[in-house]
Amino acid sequence: VKNPHTGPAPEGYVRLNQGSTAWDRAEMLTQLTGQEAEVREFPTGREEWKTNQLIREQLTEGKPVLVTSRPARKGEILPHNLEPGHAYEAVGVEKGKITLRNPWNDDHPEPMETDEFARNMSPYYSTLK
Repeated sequence: VKNPHTGPAPEGYVRLNQGSTAWDRAEMLTQLTGQEAEVREFPTGREEWKTNQLIREQLTEGKPVLVTSRPARKGEILPHNLEPGHAYEAVGVEKGKITLRNPWNDDHPEPMETDEFARNMSPYYSTLK
């Protein structure tokens, strides 16, 4: 998937609290592991059910799956204890539910069904090739 953001990233204090994109996280994975990383898109529509299988396969291969929750609408509280526009790591799929880990190591979201995951998460994720 092509990165829609171009140009140099902000630096210094300007960079604080700007969050990251799936492409930023892919770059971080490459820098941390020395392995090539990429951004992929989750299946949608009638293929949405394949999301659980895809995450399970990535984790079985020892590859991280970094995802982002969607932004909240004004006054909205996202379900499953999700922080709006926040990065998470998919860490498991059990009994049809996707389990996420908050990198803050606190306030982990509640496991969610595939359709809930699709409604509340960005369709793009970062992983190793």
